[in-house]
Amino acid sequence: MIDIIEIADNVDFIIDEYAFSRLEDDVVIVNINNPKHALVLAENGEILETTMDDDEIEIVKDCYRKIKKPMVEEMSDEDWLKWNSENVLTVKYKDCCTGKIYEVNPKIDNTFWDTYYKRGFGSGDFILLDGELPDKWKGESHHEIFKKNVKL
Repeated sequence: MIDIIEIADNVDFIIDEYAFSRLEDDVVIVNINNPKHALVLAENGEILETTMDDDEIEIVKDCYRKIKKPMVEEMSDEDWLKWNSENVLTVKYKDCCTGKIYEVNPKIDNTFWDTYYKRGFGSGDFILLDGELPDKWKGESHHEIFKKNVKL
């Protein structure tokens, strides 16, 4: 069994539940929720090996483009924290159905996940805990749609 704590302790970055680690000139990315989904990228972004599907690869490559500079260039911890807070935005929310808390990057463009989050926040299944909800995830709630369509 893969030890998630061991993975987390030995990575350079964890973004949107993906662990990024430098391995010589390549970057190894592991999906923390499903460690069998992994990807090895060359520094130029070329895929060397993967067990991820195309959608997941696009999400990971988008994250990698955002963190490439600090992974390539050595930064002090203070500089990295400043860079990270300016460039890697996250939204923290609670899924009312499962009770789990998630942190995701709203800058990633993926139609499936954008629709998923818009429906979750619109229905009230997701409760925003931290960060700012992007416009693409905002929409009318089921209550607002009901009020508009049903005359009491």
